Amino acid sequence: MLSKFYFSRCFRKSLLTALIFFVLNLTYLAMVIYIAFFKESFFEKYKLFVGISSAVVVTADSFYLFYTLYTLLQEKYKLKMSLQKTIVQCDTIKRKLLDITKNEHKRFQNGKKTKIVEIAYFDMLTGLPNKLQLEIFFERLSQKVPSHFDEIAVAVVDIENLVGFQSEGFYSILSIILKDIGYKLKNGLPEKSFVTKIEDNKFAIIFYDYGCRDLLIEYIKIIEETIEGRWYLVGDEFELKSVVGVAFYPQDGSCIDEVLKAATEALEQARLREEKKIYFTSSEDNTKLFYNISISNELKKAILQKNFLLVYQPLVDLQKNKIAGAEVFVRWISPEKGMVSAKEFMSVAQKERMIPEIEEWVLDTVAEDVPAFEKMLPDDFFISLNVSFLDSSVAECIFSNKVFTHYSKYNKIMAFEINQQDIDTNLSDCLKVAEEVKHKGFRIIVDDWCSSNIAVDTIRYFPVDAVKVDNRCIENAVFDKSISVIIKGIIEIAHALKIKVIAEGVETPFHYRVAKELGCDFAQGFLFSKPMVRNEFLEFYRKYEMGLAKVIA
Repeated sequence: MLSKFYFSRCFRKSLLTALIFFVLNLTYLAMVIYIAFFKESFFEKYKLFVGISSAVVVTADSFYLFYTLYTLLQEKYKLKMSLQKTIVQCDTIKRKLLDITKNEHKRFQNGKKTKIVEIAYFDMLTGLPNKLQLEIFFERLSQKVPSHFDEIAVAVVDIENLVGFQSEGFYSILSIILKDIGYKLKNGLPEKSFVTKIEDNKFAIIFYDYGCRDLLIEYIKIIEETIEGRWYLVGDEFELKSVVGVAFYPQDGSCIDEVLKAATEALEQARLREEKKIYFTSSEDNTKLFYNISISNELKKAILQKNFLLVYQPLVDLQKNKIAGAEVFVRWISPEKGMVSAKEFMSVAQKERMIPEIEEWVLDTVAEDVPAFEKMLPDDFFISLNVSFLDSSVAECIFSNKVFTHYSKYNKIMAFEINQQDIDTNLSDCLKVAEEVKHKGFRIIVDDWCSSNIAVDTIRYFPVDAVKVDNRCIENAVFDKSISVIIKGIIEIAHALKIKVIAEGVETPFHYRVAKELGCDFAQGFLFSKPMVRNEFLEFYRKYEMGLAKVIA
């Protein structure tokens, strides 16, 4: 409205007249000063005339100023009334448009998309739903809280440095970028999300029925990964940065406008951050996110500086009462947190795609330790490593490592563990990996084989050398005789197929006796020893191998 007012005819005319009056007044003032100082005789003779003319000029200026202000205020009032009338007309047109498109929208839901629906409900640049459709979708979705799910998350996403490119005239190129971002967000986010474009460079995304806040944080990171980075178009390079604010319904508002306002305020808080520009209205989620970011940054430094340590936990042969092998665990040596176990940082490392570098370090370090083990320990001693073969980048890294390229040096002593959960998730891929590992002569152990159910198919179809059961399975066998009979029978089947059974998590003599009664071949746990570094493990083997039965008793 103000821009229209400043360019109006009334304003320009008043400005021009004021400029003329200013020049005339300045000329008159200069003439009076000249007469008063250089024509004293003339001034003395006509001073009454000069005084009257000065009073007339001042009065004329005052009246003109009053008239100009009155005219300008009147013009501004007219513009204001015109704007209000336009708003009312727009609201009327909007209501009519909604009435017209009501039936059209129903037809669109059935697969028929008309032009009027496209204009009313979609962003014309990206083809994504606009704010109007966001409001409709949110209104319907909010009626299902809390009958179907507890809350709805709304993320407002802004592309921080896109405005600078717009000012340089890259409109057509940036249109392509926005279309591409919209397409990737729509197809890269989970099914239970709703992606919309609400402003020039802003997207709003609804997440619902997402299970837990940890998964929501992962979805927000997908948004960040989709937008951030270098974009190359027609020889031009763009470095884009995303800013994300997240709010929740009904905690942060009773309607979509309130939730969007809360998410936008969170977005402004995110702008103040130097690193990952993501901010939640929930302080608990921010704490969790910032902790993960802190862990991620420290892990990146640890990978570069190789601040990791391998520890070995003995596996005991229950029949011969001797150490038959060891499982490898990785520890992170953090300057701030001290010794950190894999359970505390591996999930973050996996989310940040650091696993390949860590696994490669583990393989290289184990390969360096192998000569020391071979020199002191018997030929049937083995070392097991738990790796995730399902991740293509990890598998590629492992299979290109010297352990696999020179497998004849390591396949007698090294065994690889595949998690039963990975097998359940993707049986065919795990089978291919297992066959390749087995083809190179390495042993295969299935970890967590009996954690939730007894996977008979695993020992039927997989080229497995051993399976692991944990102490929960053993304890269940003690308190439920039917489970005990089933587990004992399955172990006998495994033995018939020449598959060894390892009981892990053996922490008490009670666990030890039950594992032995069930027919397990090996056991590992704190009853025998905590995980130790290589030299400590070799010393433990030397001291306690002959007197191990006394330690257990």
